[in-house]
Amino acid sequence: MSTHCRPLSKIPFVQLFDGRLEKYGVREKKYSNTTKNYRYLVGRDGVLAVYREKDGGCSFTRLCFTPVPWTVFDALADEFKIEIVTEHQPQYWGFDTEEEWDAFNKKGSSGKRVGVFSNFRALGACM
Repeated sequence: MSTHCRPLSKIPFVQLFDGRLEKYGVREKKYSNTTKNYRYLVGRDGVLAVYREKDGGCSFTRLCFTPVPWTVFDALADEFKIEIVTEHQPQYWGFDTEEEWDAFNKKGSSGKRVGVFSNFRALGACM
């Protein structure tokens, strides 16, 4: 399956494609489904899909059955001084700890109706 991820600090989408990542060996690659809001970054070891969020920031997807694009992730971390989290980490969903995330999930599965998306600071990143 694909893995969704996002930076903990906002990276403006346009800055990913202005040439600054080329010094790390990362460039844009155009595919048939490339659009102005859905583009790709490629490094020597893989491809990362990039989505433009409504606020001008970005989120990412490592595509299914493809190598992890470590070169791209390292370039993003070095250039923008950010940390990237995946959908498998509580911070992706807006929680600070595993315990908070577990408590929320437990509360949601107790049969009570819960405003599932009310606590997600990163809702735009998972769409």
